[in-house]
Amino acid sequence: MPYYKISLTYNVGNGDEVTLDINNIEAKNQADALDKLPALLERIDQMKGQPQIDAIKASSPNPVPKKMEIVPVPAPPPVREGRFILQRSQNQKNGWVCTDLDYKVVVTFIAHHFNDTKKVAFLKDAPTDYLERARLMRELGDWLSENHNEKLF
Repeated sequence: MPYYKISLTYNVGNGDEVTLDINNIEAKNQADALDKLPALLERIDQMKGQPQIDAIKASSPNPVPKKMEIVPVPAPPPVREGRFILQRSQNQKNGWVCTDLDYKVVVTFIAHHFNDTKKVAFLKDAPTDYLERARLMRELGDWLSENHNEKLF
């Protein structure tokens, strides 16, 4: 199935613009990708602490993009083939389990509620260096976002 990117440009005051790119939307065609936009925007609306989203929200209670562009993009490349696995949870309705096979990290979450429901478990000793832990979690989160964003928010 092809992938698409939707770029939304908003006026945020003082003549400034912010462009929000929604990448790697898996869809049958452009119309199908566009049909997924309301659900994606709803999930994005729940996100906090990201400068672009915060600026858009601060500009208006109901921001409307002044420009929208939808373009096909190549499928996202895998991060070190086979490093991560995403599977449906057998124990939790609407649950997902993401495993980092290299570092033996398991993250479980409920579909569309990643930030609120994620639980992390290290299957072997967790790195004692907090920056190393943060890097591992960032890589896992980036992979999920790039390859399975529709399951996160």
